[in-house]
Amino acid sequence: GMPIQRVWSRSPEVPERYNSDKIIAHYQTFERSVDTREVAAHLTACLESHDQIDLHLNSQVLKNYKENGFWHLQTKHDRRIENFGPFDFIINSSWEGRLKLDEQVFGPEDGNWFHRYKTAVNLHPENTNNIPNCTAIIGKYGDIIKYPSGRVYLSWYPAGMLSASKKIRGVKTHYSDAIKCKVAKDTLTGLSQFVPAVDSVFSACAPKAGDVAGGIIMARGKSDIDDSKSELHQRYRIGIKLREGYLSIDTGKYTCGPAFAEQAVNRILG
Repeated sequence: GMPIQRVWSRSPEVPERYNSDKIIAHYQTFERSVDTREVAAHLTACLESHDQIDLHLNSQVLKNYKENGFWHLQTKHDRRIENFGPFDFIINSSWEGRLKLDEQVFGPEDGNWFHRYKTAVNLHPENTNNIPNCTAIIGKYGDIIKYPSGRVYLSWYPAGMLSASKKIRGVKTHYSDAIKCKVAKDTLTGLSQFVPAVDSVFSACAPKAGDVAGGIIMARGKSDIDDSKSELHQRYRIGIKLREGYLSIDTGKYTCGPAFAEQAVNRILG
């Protein structure tokens, strides 16, 4: 591991870009941000151009079951039920639908799961010189990530975390444009406390509902991130579960995906 450098702590040498009244200490790390949209575009191109991959999009997997030693899938597409198979292996790498499908193979899930729907704002400002890449790390926090494409990802947990539930069915994922506009406004206000330039730089982009995007976060736990004892802070029970050719992948964090994909291939190839 690379050393983490403590840059300042309540000292006069605070970089001008930060509001030192709100920050106890500042650390410089070697973390790098990966543009997930770029990665998704490459994956999509690969899937679409590969002549040995059949794509069945906008389909809901209802059931996976074993028959005569092989796996089969039952799906729903435009109210039409379809069955696929036989397969030697099935890899369940779905996200919020994963636990429901796993239950059909492994039985009821052990432990508690905490599902959240969190939104963030994506904007393309003209000049980001005064905007640092930064993450606030204690409590309900936020982060600012600048990508080479010019897109800037802005997240402020108190504004963007809109729904949470111990059951996936309890998570609300559709919100009105008015609520999304409020998320954008409150995100800029929240981050401006730490990086004062956020307000002027990003307000100039005139944030709209379309600039707010969200997704479900799945993790083990019973309570939210402001609880220091919450399991959400311990993403170690992750990886591959395998039973008779059925593999379920819990990536835990986005960045673990490639490693678990490689492990899945190795297990299938023996």
